Amino acid sequence: TNMGNEPVQLAGYGLTDDPDLPFAWVFPAVILDPGKFLLVWASGKDRTDPSLPLHTNFSINQTGEELLLTSPSGSLSSQMPAVTLQADISYGLVAGTASTFGYFQTPTPGSANIYESFYGILSPPSFTVEEGFHPGGANVGITHSDPGAEIRYSIDCGVPDQEAVIYTGPLNLGSLAGTPNDISEIRTNPLEVPSSIEWYPPAGEVEKAHVIRAVAYKPGYISSSALTGTFMTGESGHTLPVISVVTDRKNLFDHYTGIYIPGITF
Repeated sequence: TNMGNEPVQLAGYGLTDDPDLPFAWVFPAVILDPGKFLLVWASGKDRTDPSLPLHTNFSINQTGEELLLTSPSGSLSSQMPAVTLQADISYGLVAGTASTFGYFQTPTPGSANIYESFYGILSPPSFTVEEGFHPGGANVGITHSDPGAEIRYSIDCGVPDQEAVIYTGPLNLGSLAGTPNDISEIRTNPLEVPSSIEWYPPAGEVEKAHVIRAVAYKPGYISSSALTGTFMTGESGHTLPVISVVTDRKNLFDHYTGIYIPGITF
């Protein structure tokens, strides 16, 4: 962005992610008017035709790399620190400021960062017990590196939001033997199929597991991604490795979004 009062000719300015190579990529003859924005893609494609989208000859690592803008005379014009980002999260100057950076949940490439800014992105919580088989049960704690973060968790496979249960102490996970079958009783083929095609529920009790998902929240910060753990408290009895795939129940069995039932589009 050009925050000055006069147009700026960008020809000869250098853009880089390596302080030792300030002119790793050089701008073509492009004039940036006051208050305007120019979008440059850090794609590694090296495209400098001023009539087309601009692409640098380097890309920025998701784990974070410093970004520097150098004037044709060799002086540093602008600098952005290295930050680690997640998908669909941006980092940049807060609108109306010249030096205050923030994280944004609503990226606005090519325009001002007008939406709410955040100080950072919280890392996911951690379990105190390794997930997997625990035939005798498990006492599972959830911790976070930031003591000011609030942990909320769910046991229904959904990602916990800020209305979910607040974690206050270890969760005592006992045996699920005798728990009635639930989702395994949901019919997965339509009633209208020929009578020769039947659907039968499980003949007996289905083995079940505890699924815990936890998210860290803190005012002024973007919430963490979800920590997910599957804890099987029955006897394993398996000769092959067991893989647990966790998703929100509605993704499988909801009438509108579920993939395992006929649903609204049948």
